[in-house]
Amino acid sequence: MRKTLTVIWAVLSLAIIVATVVTMFSEGTKEMPGWAGGLLFLMYAGIPVIGGGAILVFRYLPEKEREKALSRQGGIRFPRGLGPFPGKACGPVAEALRTAGFTDIRCDNPDGGIIESLTVDGEKGPFGGRMYRPDAPVVMTCRK
Repeated sequence: MRKTLTVIWAVLSLAIIVATVVTMFSEGTKEMPGWAGGLLFLMYAGIPVIGGGAILVFRYLPEKEREKALSRQGGIRFPRGLGPFPGKACGPVAEALRTAGFTDIRCDNPDGGIIESLTVDGEKGPFGGRMYRPDAPVVMTCRK
């Protein structure tokens, strides 16, 4: 499906660019010169289709494919509503993550404390609803 959508997006983008160039080099009308019509067409049709399609094809769909693959391999979702983390106590957050299924939870301060930052699998949040492996490292930086 992603390949089909990529081809459709590429063809539409090319058609919009060609139509824009043709319109820009046409004579236009008395009310609107060709270059203005081309720019308006690009702004109202080109940017949403080309930009929105690029976001869909190159960002949203790969993330969904990654989540499906992780789900098939036993991935778990990061709990929604748990963040924002700065200012929360380490203990309750760690317990909520254990309950969700995370197994590798580390806090840099053995006595606990207040969370300053939290990373999951090397990336900083927000995390709510994202899919991760159960053994993904969760590292909390805490202060007393």
